[in-house]
Amino acid sequence: MKIQDNIDIKEHILKSAKEIFSDKGYKATTMKEIAQASEVSVGSLYLHFKDKKEIYMALIKEQSIKFNSYVLEYQNHEPVEALKGIFKCYLEYSIKNTKLININLTEGVFEAKEHFIKYFHDPQEKLINSIISRGISLGVFKEIDVDKVGKLIISLLTGLITFYIREEIVDLKAYGDTLLDLLLDGLRRSN
Repeated sequence: MKIQDNIDIKEHILKSAKEIFSDKGYKATTMKEIAQASEVSVGSLYLHFKDKKEIYMALIKEQSIKFNSYVLEYQNHEPVEALKGIFKCYLEYSIKNTKLININLTEGVFEAKEHFIKYFHDPQEKLINSIISRGISLGVFKEIDVDKVGKLIISLLTGLITFYIREEIVDLKAYGDTLLDLLLDGLRRSN
């Protein structure tokens, strides 16, 4: 593989690191393995990243930014449809990236907690809060504490995904649909 510049090399390293972290876990992965999978020398790897933690934090940032851009598509949809779209994104991403999410939940989050909060959690909570606020102002949702509901939604989705990753539930979509129905029933303004 011919890699053109530093950006391409970093992207390639992150792609390779994602695969290895997903297969072996964060703790069991070595810089040497990442270098081999990336088809770069160990020395070259250290020119781009000072250590495994920096690679992992860059991966969290990259994955979070990609996910955030995916869910932001729903930002200006009608509030109910926006929440449905966000739930769909969470569930699809979780099914595609089960191993990586498992690492984030079991070993990775503690290594890069601040990155996870800054690049994933906070933007997601802000988006959900804005959708709920808009739903309230449009009269679709009843008056409710937006901050509490935003935190609850993130917590419930995280819990649901955790159950799926631990194989305590098999059909993530069915459980997600049920959770969304319960949530929307609680949010909607009664006529």
